[in-house]
Amino acid sequence: MSDKRILVVGGGAAGLAAAYDLKRRGHSVTVLEATGRAGGRMAGEVVDGFHIDTGAQLFSTAYDEALGLCEELGVRFDSSPLHVTSGVYNSRKRKTGVLDPSSLVSLTNAKTVLSFSLFSPKAHWQFLKFARFMLRRRADFSSGDHTRLLDLDYEGTFAQWGRENFGEEFIQQFCEFPVASITLSEPDRIGPLHGMMLLWMTWLERRHVLRMPEQGVGSFARALAKACEDVTRLSTPVERILIRDVPPAAWIRQTVS
Repeated sequence: MSDKRILVVGGGAAGLAAAYDLKRRGHSVTVLEATGRAGGRMAGEVVDGFHIDTGAQLFSTAYDEALGLCEELGVRFDSSPLHVTSGVYNSRKRKTGVLDPSSLVSLTNAKTVLSFSLFSPKAHWQFLKFARFMLRRRADFSSGDHTRLLDLDYEGTFAQWGRENFGEEFIQQFCEFPVASITLSEPDRIGPLHGMMLLWMTWLERRHVLRMPEQGVGSFARALAKACEDVTRLSTPVERILIRDVPPAAWIRQTVS
């Protein structure tokens, strides 16, 4: 065993995955979870034998690390990938439209975008500026090696970074929906690099497909919680974190030209 003692605050999917990996590496690790159950927004519920996801519901084949963990933990997936179609409804005009995320450029999508005026001209221009910035790093985003993107781990939130470099319309019209759909959160509650990865998969990288575990995404959280139950303390909220003798992080600031 290593002489390192590591404390993980929060027993959600990220905290449990970190603890699981640290245990494998031989470190002494303790997870502190404020609630009476580990798993966070991925935990889900089992009601009368039915598995119900109350948070995240799908995996993308772009999630290499998560899928690797699923395989190790014995989480099985449905045999066929999922095809997801989004519906758009205009209550004033009482009409509906369809968006197909699997094909960014299509006649159906173009018809829906134009007839519903989903994106303003200004938002389109701001998104093109964002796409140009991202495509310069296409090789890094597609590599699967996240260490190649650490220089993009800017300070602040994704919303702050997006507004500063591209504009408010870009955040409202192109970012809020995918962030809410995938993370159940908002652009001003996630980091810049997290937001970039989400939008890369949503708008710019079209090769990934969606998969669902046979017993729901909650089965992944429950398997992680089971693997880490010996190092997890439930109902143990953390009121304050005090860091001593550690230099402050050197955040990298960069303005998109």
